[in-house]
Amino acid sequence: MVATLLLAIVLTGCQSGKMGISKTIDDMVIRHGGGFNTYATIKHDFDYGHIMRARARALAMEQDNRDYVQSRQLLKRKIEPARRRIFLHYLRLAKRYEQQRQWSKAMQAYDQAMAVTIKPAAMQQQREAMWQQLRQLRFQRLIQQRRRQDQLLFRQSRAFIPPAGLSAQDEMYGRMRAHYHDRLDDRARLAFREAKRFLRKGAPEMAYLEIESYLRFRPDSKPGKKLLLEIKQSMPAFVKIPRAMGYVGIENFGIGNVEGKQANIEAMGGADQEVTVAQIQAATTDGDWLQASQLAQQYHHQHGKDAEAVLASVRHQTDAAAKKLFAKGNVAFRHERLNLAIQYWSDTVALVPEKSEYAEALRRARQLKERLRLLQE
Repeated sequence: MVATLLLAIVLTGCQSGKMGISKTIDDMVIRHGGGFNTYATIKHDFDYGHIMRARARALAMEQDNRDYVQSRQLLKRKIEPARRRIFLHYLRLAKRYEQQRQWSKAMQAYDQAMAVTIKPAAMQQQREAMWQQLRQLRFQRLIQQRRRQDQLLFRQSRAFIPPAGLSAQDEMYGRMRAHYHDRLDDRARLAFREAKRFLRKGAPEMAYLEIESYLRFRPDSKPGKKLLLEIKQSMPAFVKIPRAMGYVGIENFGIGNVEGKQANIEAMGGADQEVTVAQIQAATTDGDWLQASQLAQQYHHQHGKDAEAVLASVRHQTDAAAKKLFAKGNVAFRHERLNLAIQYWSDTVALVPEKSEYAEALRRARQLKERLRLLQE
């Protein structure tokens, strides 16, 4: 039971900070009535870095328990001093990162401080402020990058206009131009799908980035304009949309300079090496799922034969491999082999980085390891 609870606590908690981990631990102890509390289990929790669970167990122990006095002494002499010391360590760290505008690190430090405080509301508020700063910074950089990329794609179209001396309807140039426009169509369709996906996932600023790109390719699209309005209505007040200046649109094809032509082609993926199904199969046979996924995606971009089916198959096998690695990490964690669990979960996240359950388990395991290091020091 103890091992099961230990795993549940690390996997429980909020990614966006809706519930402090200390409250989760207290709730679990109360839910189980404190019946499994002994000095040995409290000491074990404390030594393994679960300070708040050790504290909750000590406080929940009945006075007629034979371990009551010893547990209270442990609470007073070790658990509480360690909790306060670790809280102050992470609070100072968070403030320093905040001053340096390192929002992600500051958020993680506030998260750690929140995990060992008996009044998590203030830390939760600070963590949320860092999360907002992080979202704004990410959005600003990515939308600027997308606008530059789209601009390059539009300008590159001029490379497929027949030069003087050739017919304006030259077949070879026309074929290359058609292939190029097919790639632009693919990019627009993907942007629309991603806009809807980000909106469903509660990231309207990222949805805005995608729909703006889509409407750059499809300015008259009624579904696109409707989705844009829906996204704007869902946009939180703290998100500021950077102004777009000097970007050409789809109607400007053939206008402008063609500087850095080769760099533009490479940015579009034109410099990729040809991928074969045999290469993908070799990677899957070797169990190198990360390599197999990368090759399958590249094969899909190249419009290889049965590319959709090949990519779907590799993704299915990769998901299955990730589930097995995650399960191994769970077993390692239950046996208190923290480093091995982190290794398994790191490999899991590398294969399926978009699954929040995997990323959250890895994040909390690393936090626990850091807390253990502080206790040992």
